[in-house]
Amino acid sequence: MAARPAKPQAEHSQPFETVTRPGVIHRDGKYLTTLKGRRACVYVAIDRVTRYGYVERRYDLKRLTVRGFIERFLARFPLKARALLTDNGMAWTDRCHRSVKVKPTGRHPVNRPCKARHI
Repeated sequence: MAARPAKPQAEHSQPFETVTRPGVIHRDGKYLTTLKGRRACVYVAIDRVTRYGYVERRYDLKRLTVRGFIERFLARFPLKARALLTDNGMAWTDRCHRSVKVKPTGRHPVNRPCKARHI
């Protein structure tokens, strides 16, 4: 039986690097179904080595809400965070996917807690 050919990766995607030290955090937010008449979101942050996870439910994916989530996560994370990974969504960064026409300014609200902790 012939092996199935590998799917070509999208032009913008890159494989995850192998991480051996804790502190590289993957973060994401997703809309959930409507709960009690309100559309909710789940925010998740997971350390790629230790698998330490932090989850919150909120009701929007706005930049200041995301910043609060990051600040609360960093206050509870027991190790030094070295990098925060994202899918480049507008709630998380101003370095959005190239299909979004936003010029990076470095003034995104999430940058503040990251700069304060040298992340």
